[in-house]
Amino acid sequence: PPPAPPTVPATRALARFDLGLGYGVTPTLTAARLAVGAAGPWGRAEVSGALWTPADATDPRGSGYRFLVTMGLVAARGCLTPRRGAVTVPLCVGAGLGALRTADQSPSGRKVRHAAWPAATGSAGVAWFFRPSLALWASAEAHIGLRSLSIALAESETSFQPGPASIRGTLGIEVHFPSRTSAAAGKTRR
Repeated sequence: PPPAPPTVPATRALARFDLGLGYGVTPTLTAARLAVGAAGPWGRAEVSGALWTPADATDPRGSGYRFLVTMGLVAARGCLTPRRGAVTVPLCVGAGLGALRTADQSPSGRKVRHAAWPAATGSAGVAWFFRPSLALWASAEAHIGLRSLSIALAESETSFQPGPASIRGTLGIEVHFPSRTSAAAGKTRR
């Protein structure tokens, strides 16, 4: 009998790396993220870790104090993934916990503070599979803080207040395991 046509396992593991440009929460524009998860015919679940690059901020009251702000965010989310041909459209919601690091760079000495930043996340993206298990990824996403923060850094009550939300666009590459070709090869060997 002729060999069976290539089939894709019902669930495949995935890994993605993307870079983003955005605005909000911290003064930086850029962030990098690594995500891992599992994808099925109609959806996916993933866990990701993102790092916003360090950026300078100033005290909004004009005291002359400067801050260096960095944030990391670990998030879990679930997605619906409508598909047409080689293109999927992940529509995702989830929750995350950020760690905000703020360093006071005032002349009186450096002080460092850390604060937790819980957030709700949502995104809409496009993944184009240009190879059986490789996709180009693009998305627009938002992170909305679940509590407001004011981080005091100096005895003069100087503080840094992160934005309540962020929006960003991302571009990246995604890999799925096993690939369609390895699934087909396994079926042929049987």
